[in-house]
Amino acid sequence: PNIALRAVGAIQSGAQSTLASYVDGDFSRMTAQTVYEAAHAGDELALEVVQDTARYLGAAVASLINIFNPEAIVIVGGVTRAGDSLFVPLRREVARRAFKPAVEVCRIVPGELTGEAGVYGAARAFIEQSEAGIV
Repeated sequence: PNIALRAVGAIQSGAQSTLASYVDGDFSRMTAQTVYEAAHAGDELALEVVQDTARYLGAAVASLINIFNPEAIVIVGGVTRAGDSLFVPLRREVARRAFKPAVEVCRIVPGELTGEAGVYGAARAFIEQSEAGIV
């Protein structure tokens, strides 16, 4: 929801955008998916919001890479629907912030579950806790 809230806040502060037309002027209907669609269509504000998201996420991912030196980082959830408009600046930000040798061996890829990843993870955790007699 933060992606949508940032876009709505910018529009309400006077930024020009086609985003209002995607929700017929009803900003309560604005979603991250709406912002991604507008970004893919070339809306400047939507692109800016997605790129800001990539920078924030890139800072976090770079920290993880610097600490754990993984072979891969898998990004899951609805944010993956932004596609290259997110992943290109995300990878650029990671390359800028993380140790170069670690970046060279770490792949940053979208997960296959997109928006369902959290549901699957929660279900799996419940099953494991049930089997262990915790729940």
